[in-house]
Amino acid sequence: MADDPGRETPPRETEPALPEPSDGEQSDAVLPVTVGTALWAVALVVLLPFRHRMEAAGTGWWIWVCVTGLVLGLLGSAWVRRRRAAYRRAGR
Repeated sequence: MADDPGRETPPRETEPALPEPSDGEQSDAVLPVTVGTALWAVALVVLLPFRHRMEAAGTGWWIWVCVTGLVLGLLGSAWVRRRRAAYRRAGR
């Protein structure tokens, strides 16, 4: 209990200070999202020739992971490009 006068509270550890966000500065995520999407596409192209072997070995789902990564990357790429354009239109 905090109201118990005989019990001392241990000192609180100080949390590391987070950097203050600068006014209007936003990170541009277009490059990392585009690179990640391209890597998923490369992985898909590399794995496709081995599709039958992978299905026989029980790892055919890897191709679907690449497809999912590629589709989500394309959606993410469109989103971050629209976000960047909106920030530029707003003058940030």
